[in-house]
Amino acid sequence: MTMLARNAESLYWIGRYVERADDTARILDVTVHQLLEDSSVDPDQASRTLLRVLGIEPPDEELDVWSLTDIVAFSRDTYGGCSIVEAISAARENARGAREVTSGEIWECLNTTYNALAERERAAKRLVLRRRLRHCRATMPMGRKGVAYFDHYLSGDRPATLVPYEPDYEAFRSPDRQRTAELAQSLQLDPERKRIIFCARLVPVKGVELLIDAFAAVAPAFPDWDVMIAGDGPLRQSLEQRVPADLQARVRFLGHIREPWQVAALYHLSKVMVLPSRFEPWALVVNEAVASGLAVISSDVVGAAFELVRPGVNGYRFTSGDARSLEQALRDTLPTERLAALQAGSAQVLADWRRDADPVQGIRDALGLAGLLPLLCLSCSASPGLPSLTAAAE
Repeated sequence: MTMLARNAESLYWIGRYVERADDTARILDVTVHQLLEDSSVDPDQASRTLLRVLGIEPPDEELDVWSLTDIVAFSRDTYGGCSIVEAISAARENARGAREVTSGEIWECLNTTYNALAERERAAKRLVLRRRLRHCRATMPMGRKGVAYFDHYLSGDRPATLVPYEPDYEAFRSPDRQRTAELAQSLQLDPERKRIIFCARLVPVKGVELLIDAFAAVAPAFPDWDVMIAGDGPLRQSLEQRVPADLQARVRFLGHIREPWQVAALYHLSKVMVLPSRFEPWALVVNEAVASGLAVISSDVVGAAFELVRPGVNGYRFTSGDARSLEQALRDTLPTERLAALQAGSAQVLADWRRDADPVQGIRDALGLAGLLPLLCLSCSASPGLPSLTAAAE
């Protein structure tokens, strides 16, 4: 009787998830066509409306037709709702659980659809990218993963050249000592304690709850460590409530940091920067933390981490969304005998990366691939300055 009930439940959910995938695809199709054909429609507002209808938590960043398609069709970690990929995957898993009573036709259909998802996602990205870039001759991604991304989806149709972010590294390497001391005093920071810093908005995609949970697990073993959470956002209240009572004094929420010099000062009042994001094409805070001489712990979906975090050299990368993986990274980083070496490693990692990734050369290469460099040189020789660059680009 128990097996019969389990099979009946699995068959019921197969139908529900397949129906949900089909309905979601139809709704998305209508919205995408509207966004592509009607220029008067605000893509961000229309996308957020659709996500709310589907019960999916909208991300913090601005949305357009592709990011909407990516979330609704292909995301595997939506909040609240269910993407098309998630619905098909759930239907397939229910079919696996009731394999003995599932017909061969149903299993073959679900399995074929599931196995084709990766190619369908690639085809969709290729189509949207080519539409977006139809007037471009070259692309300038900020990291090597971006270069690989464009090469993969555009198959060389739009050559990609590396043009890395170049913040004011000196401001983070050598912040004003007096201002830093005044900030530490105003925040009543104990100079004898060591600190982990998180610096970003408090929104779901940043995964701040993972840091709180992982720190709660390691805190007894490292009683001289605290956490500073610099940033504000809609999750602040729930995150504050998530902190265990015995750690309230060791996990501090600083709110929004308004001045750039304060960010640099906070880095220098810390030893480790943690970024547990669930999605992050780059993350400039990694550049800033490395320039400040911090050890860096980042999730493995952060673009900057693949360029600026070398495991065991200046930090560690952990599995995105996995608090236990982050916990292990903290245990590997916080011991005194390891920490100094990891902090020292950041200077070398940044120096190596800046030597190999030159933004000026990247821009020159992109202009050359686009056939604009000769025009730019002629324009600059005739009349140097930004207007010449604009004229050449046109």
